[in-house]
Amino acid sequence: KRLSCQIGERYVVPAKEGNSTHLLCTVPPRRIPGPVPVQVLVDGVPTESNPSLSFEYIDMAVISLSPASGRISGGTPVVVKLQQAHSANAISHCRFGDAVVKAVVGSTGSDNEVLCMSPSLLPKGKGTVVPVALGLDSAHFSSSQNLYFEYLPRPTIDRLGPAMGPEVGGT
Repeated sequence: KRLSCQIGERYVVPAKEGNSTHLLCTVPPRRIPGPVPVQVLVDGVPTESNPSLSFEYIDMAVISLSPASGRISGGTPVVVKLQQAHSANAISHCRFGDAVVKAVVGSTGSDNEVLCMSPSLLPKGKGTVVPVALGLDSAHFSSSQNLYFEYLPRPTIDRLGPAMGPEVGGT
């Protein structure tokens, strides 16, 4: 028997058996966010499911991130602002380059913002710029949409000047 999934009204994708109780179907891209019905097809014939199945496309378009730079040692709180209100509740992870961290949802008080703590950059050498992406889990991420975070090298102090001043301060 041939298993497939109908996503929405138009797309039929092959299904793979995950195990004896699960099917795996990869949804196609969609430009419009929102729920779509999902049906399992056996040899092209829809099967009944109760309750009905649906998949929700989430708008993960990012407007900005602030600040766009931080310490190479990590720990910089970065607020990522999403275009669509209520999308932040679905975000669970942030990716800085190849490093994945958990998102802190709800901590900004806004339903279209996510807080991400920048991870440290290893190896700790020169600063560098990495793409930032958001995920609904730790494996599936949005495209970076040209948003980047710059890791700044640890500052060094070469000298202090002036090295002295009046006791009343103000120098």
